[in-house]
Amino acid sequence: MIIHCKYDSLVKPKELKNHPKNRNKHGQDQVERLSELYKYHGIRHPIIVSKLSGFIVAGHGRKLAAIRAGVTEMPVVYQDFASSDAEYAFIQSDNAIASWAEL
Repeated sequence: MIIHCKYDSLVKPKELKNHPKNRNKHGQDQVERLSELYKYHGIRHPIIVSKLSGFIVAGHGRKLAAIRAGVTEMPVVYQDFASSDAEYAFIQSDNAIASWAEL
């Protein structure tokens, strides 16, 4: 799988830890479509992991799609958060922003 983005490290997708407070759910159809996009385009978005908690803060669906597509190493970017409240606020805003888009 070709990676077309900058990243801090490559991590096996199954080793990435889901954030326990992430409320966003990804349906099987969405995961399958993203998996197919990975196969066609390669990977263009890393998963963001908090340095504070070690959990995914953006990219839970990307993790699922990577596993489905048989990706052996996923690009990861590690980011600092001032507090667990700031980390949680980022997760919620990242989840919400997609719902404001129109196709």
